[in-house]
Amino acid sequence: WFQSFMMLVAALTIAGSLRWRVKSIEGRNRELERLVQKRTGDLEKRTGEIEALYQADEKILRNVTLNQVFQTLVDVSISLLKADRSVVFAWNEDERKILPRVSYGFRPETLFALNFEKDEGLVGTAMRTGEPVIVSDLKPGDLRGDIQTVIRAEGIQSFAHFPIVVDGKVIGIFNVGYTRPNALNDDNIRLFTALVNRAVLSIANMQLFEQTKDLVRNHMFSYEPNWSDATAWRVTCTTAPNKKPSRLSHSLAPPTASGRQIRMTFNHISMKPRLSFTK
Repeated sequence: WFQSFMMLVAALTIAGSLRWRVKSIEGRNRELERLVQKRTGDLEKRTGEIEALYQADEKILRNVTLNQVFQTLVDVSISLLKADRSVVFAWNEDERKILPRVSYGFRPETLFALNFEKDEGLVGTAMRTGEPVIVSDLKPGDLRGDIQTVIRAEGIQSFAHFPIVVDGKVIGIFNVGYTRPNALNDDNIRLFTALVNRAVLSIANMQLFEQTKDLVRNHMFSYEPNWSDATAWRVTCTTAPNKKPSRLSHSLAPPTASGRQIRMTFNHISMKPRLSFTK
């Protein structure tokens, strides 16, 4: 009987060991499954973020004015990045205040109240320092009286100010607001920052393009050829009256000799010269 008892104990020990190993493997499989699901969710989220930024790039690159860039920022923040409210503030030289320039989702009475003196409030701080300001859980009691009223009516509980800095100068404050607390995390802060960086690049390119056009136009209008009296070349510049010039040109023609005319034409979009010779 002792031998039978020992065999039974050995069988139970082996069975217990196998059961423990099976449970261990099942536990590792469940942990692996959770990890795969998490990584898949993270990958899908990042893919969605990249797609959102790609769509934002397409929209921003189609803009040709500063207001259009600002409007695209607030539109994209609502439609693609799921903010509840958005506004871009800028310094108004006539009013000598920081005022809303474009917005999405705010009531008219809210926009009327959102005006700030220089360096006033968190908007003024972001404008002065050029650094983002993040408020995860808004306490309206800390705000100016009239702003408390409209912010409570809008239901804003968290928001962020992202300065728009071009060539070292803050030209605007991009604001996003949420009707729930703690809505801003590292992921969407990174997204909004990337969106602002794309807008900054677009604005810098627009400014460079305008400066280039002005430089070429000023050079052409002030151009005085230093030809000898024998040839007596003539310079002309043609534009449509009361309209943005679609073509700027030099016409250089001698009064005698071969009578050929040299024309240099600049397209106002590409600013690429084209030379042609006519008799």
